[in-house]
Amino acid sequence: MPNEMSAHDPGRFGLRRFADVLPKRDPLLGEDPGSFEVFREGMMASLLPMTPHEWVSAENVVSIEWELLQQRRMRDAGIRSQIRGSIVDAVTAKRRADYKRDMQTALQRHLVRGGKREEWLEPYEFDQHEAKSFGTDLAKRAVSTDAEVQAKAQKEITKLGMEPMELMAEAYRSAQRSVTHHQQEIIELERRRRDAKRDYDQLQRSRPIDGKVIDG
Repeated sequence: MPNEMSAHDPGRFGLRRFADVLPKRDPLLGEDPGSFEVFREGMMASLLPMTPHEWVSAENVVSIEWELLQQRRMRDAGIRSQIRGSIVDAVTAKRRADYKRDMQTALQRHLVRGGKREEWLEPYEFDQHEAKSFGTDLAKRAVSTDAEVQAKAQKEITKLGMEPMELMAEAYRSAQRSVTHHQQEIIELERRRRDAKRDYDQLQRSRPIDGKVIDG
């Protein structure tokens, strides 16, 4: 009959659609606009909830999966920040060392020409701002999402006498506390995800099946 509704029709529960049982979620700072909605839609299409209870349970699975992704993003963002800082510090230190070497060379030339040490003046001062600006730009390119830009930056780092892997290792050591915190959160979320998915699968397996009586 045209007015009949299937067992999984939202109208049976007084709903226009099952998604209406879910609360509206406001975006958080740092999330890409609209990314959660796209993620939720894809996950729901995969989980295929068919009752309000299943939708709420599926939303729990989706929320945990999303939080897990965000914890990984925060962990990686912290590491990238430390890497950028390590590059800036390393570049500044190298520029300062080069400056001191150049000044020492200039002083020796002055003395060889018969000048007196107390009369010698440094021809120019170390430009801390320029060194940091260069380091900041190099650091930004070193963690670029553009593979070509990143590769060129890593070559520059190597030419400066620094090893990218050593800089990353130093960043990990510096960010150890933050990394450990997020890693512990990730482990806990993975446990919760397993439990939530197990409960959801059990809920689907216990879903009632509509049938009809066949006259014998």
